[in-house]
Amino acid sequence: MARIVLIDDDPFVREDLHNALTGAGHDVVVHSGGNAAIKAIVADPPHLIITDIVMEDGEGMDLITKTRERCPDVGVIAISSNQKYLQYAAALGALLTMRKPFNPQELLGKIAPLIEPVESA
Repeated sequence: MARIVLIDDDPFVREDLHNALTGAGHDVVVHSGGNAAIKAIVADPPHLIITDIVMEDGEGMDLITKTRERCPDVGVIAISSNQKYLQYAAALGALLTMRKPFNPQELLGKIAPLIEPVESA
């Protein structure tokens, strides 16, 4: 399965999404902010990134921009409760946006097409 980096400052969201993703067989690395995550992403690019937008330790918009610059082949999914932020994230290069709250199973269904090439390799 895919190696996924999950970034969200809400511990409950992190736990729910981590459990759903690992339950589906993915290898998930979790960060609570964008600053530490971008260093890890550049050092060892994952197959997919799922990031919140508003976080105290490194904004998701900055993370999306830096990921596009340094790892253009890595897919990014932006998650937020603010629709306007999601529109900005899409303009910056997020492949998919999801408005919180959402069911983790909904996320699994939406990421499947993004990671199919990884799963068939």
